[in-house]
Amino acid sequence: PQNAGFCIINETLFVSPANDLSKRKPFMNPPPETAAPATTSTLDEASKRSLATSFSDKSGMNLEFSVQCLEQNNWDFDKAGNMFNEAKAAGRIPPEAFNK
Repeated sequence: PQNAGFCIINETLFVSPANDLSKRKPFMNPPPETAAPATTSTLDEASKRSLATSFSDKSGMNLEFSVQCLEQNNWDFDKAGNMFNEAKAAGRIPPEAFNK
């Protein structure tokens, strides 16, 4: 290196078992303090399956993570899409979510 810079000669990667941080729900923002109680969805299973398949196609995630994202956003497709984009940009979505 020139001047007062650094030169990395060797880099070590340390891999450890997942901890409780891996159990966080990546597709949810923390609720605001004055949040209204969430209402439950009244969709039937066929509609949920259709939404999950469509969400999987658009997001590139597998069906399991697509369902998880939709459930955490009360089956609101647009809200789930926005949360997916935020979570993806922040790096909160694990790589296995994109294994189909």
